[in-house]
Amino acid sequence: MENNEGMTVDRNHKLLGEYVISLTKPIMLDKAVRMAEHLNSMSSNYKQEMFIVKHASGPKSNMGKYIVLRKLCLGDNVDFIDYPDKC
Repeated sequence: MENNEGMTVDRNHKLLGEYVISLTKPIMLDKAVRMAEHLNSMSSNYKQEMFIVKHASGPKSNMGKYIVLRKLCLGDNVDFIDYPDKC
């Protein structure tokens, strides 16, 4: 098995700029939205959203569970990349 320890995302990474890094465990929608809005307001790139909310897989319920995702950026550590099914 290949060891990716220490590797970082470069300009050739096929998912560069996609929302693939999960920042939260599944949480309620209102909390996820507040968190994403707060993180976007702190982002250094104000022209483009860096954080979004996506529905998380799991048991279906009226409330549902959601996660906050961040776009993959140059220099991100490969070990921390998450690949949600519905990015």
